[in-house]
Amino acid sequence: MELKIGQRVWNFGQTATVIGFHKVTGDPILCDAKGVKWVADAGRCESVPAVPGMSEYAKLLLAEQTCHTIEIREKSTGKEGVANSCAEGVELFYGADDGSDDKVVSAEEFSRDFEITAMIAGGWR
Repeated sequence: MELKIGQRVWNFGQTATVIGFHKVTGDPILCDAKGVKWVADAGRCESVPAVPGMSEYAKLLLAEQTCHTIEIREKSTGKEGVANSCAEGVELFYGADDGSDDKVVSAEEFSRDFEITAMIAGGWR
């Protein structure tokens, strides 16, 4: 099985998210819900099926529990950025220094028009 960043897996009875790959061995680096990280043997990882009907907004809220950065892509334009949940729905940051391309969308709009492409955990959380 080929693993991807952001994929949820079982490894020795632990549910974890693939957050990267070891630079030398290529083995997956996993992170559990408590923020514990380890290098795993890819052959001992089992894919955790996605929750049927789970919206992108629900995935965002879940990812924010263990990840400091959630990367997204707008489906219609391919534009990439990062997302954070907020009281109004979801804040989207695309990278212009002056913030001119940032916006806030509703939870429903986020689930319909965006997809999460990566979840990055670690470091400074």
